[in-house]
Amino acid sequence: MADVAILVSEQYAKEPYRDDLKLQERLESQGMTAEIVRWDQDGIDFSKFQLAIIRSCWDYDYRVEEFLTRMKQISDQCALYNPYRMIKENSSKHYLKDLARRGIPIVPTVFIQKEKELAKKLDDLNSEFVIVKPTISASGRDTHRCRRDDFKEIQAVASTILKSKEVMIQPYMESIETRGERSTVVIGKTPVFTMKKTPDKGNFLVHRHWGGTYQKIDLQSEDKKFLQKVLDGLKEQPLYMRIDFVYDEKDRPLLLELELIEPNLYLNENKKGLELLCEEIKGLLTV
Repeated sequence: MADVAILVSEQYAKEPYRDDLKLQERLESQGMTAEIVRWDQDGIDFSKFQLAIIRSCWDYDYRVEEFLTRMKQISDQCALYNPYRMIKENSSKHYLKDLARRGIPIVPTVFIQKEKELAKKLDDLNSEFVIVKPTISASGRDTHRCRRDDFKEIQAVASTILKSKEVMIQPYMESIETRGERSTVVIGKTPVFTMKKTPDKGNFLVHRHWGGTYQKIDLQSEDKKFLQKVLDGLKEQPLYMRIDFVYDEKDRPLLLELELIEPNLYLNENKKGLELLCEEIKGLLTV
C-alpha cells in the first residue's frame, strides 16, 4: 500500500508543478511513499493509498460537479484532505455568508441568482466600482470591475455569468492598489507564510498571470488578530488553507476568500509550511 496520493490536474500530471514535486520529495525523505496522480484519471484504485491530498487541481472550477463526484469517490476509498464535506461547502463562495454570520468580517457581498434581483441588491453596495464574478471560479477567471453607476455594463456581465453560474458582487476595495491583497497560508492551526499580492498598474487582478507581483511579508499585529478571529470562527480545522484578505477604508482587514480546496501554498518558498504539512500528514498516517 502506498502512503500519499498528490492529486493534480492533467496538465500538472504531465509536467508536475514545482510545489507538488517539493511535497513529494519531502514526504519521501521522511520515509513515506508519495505519488502524483491525476484527479480525473479513470482506473485508479485509491484504496491502495492511505491518504489523498488535493493540490494542483487547477481545472476543477470548469467542471465542479465532476470534480466533487470524484472527490467523494476518492474519500470513500482513502482519507481525503481536505475532507470532502469541507471542499463541497467551500466550492461556492456562498460560504462567505456563513462566515459573516459567525462574526468574521468579510468584504460586503451580494449574491445574484436571477437577473431581476440585480438592481435591488446593487443598492446594498456603496462604492465607485464593483467586482462582478461567478460564485464558483478560480484564478480571476470571469472576474470584472465595473463602475457602480453603469448598470448596463453590470447587467451585461451578470447576464453572461448567469447562463452557467450564480453571480456575486462586491465593492472594489481600492486599498488593493496601495496595500495589496494578503494571502496567508495556514497549516493545521498555524499561520506559516504570508504573501503580499499587488496588481499591475492599471489592473485590479493580483495573480501573476495577470501581471501581479508577489512579495513575502511579515504579519502586522492587526493582521494576526484578524487571522485568529477567522480561525476561531471555523466549525472545524482543515489540514491546510489559505486566508486571502484586503483592507477597508479604515485599514481594517476583511476576508476576501477562504481557500480550502486547492490553494497555492507557495511550498517552494514556504519552507516552514512544507515541513509542517509533511509532519501533519505523517501524523495522519499513523492515526
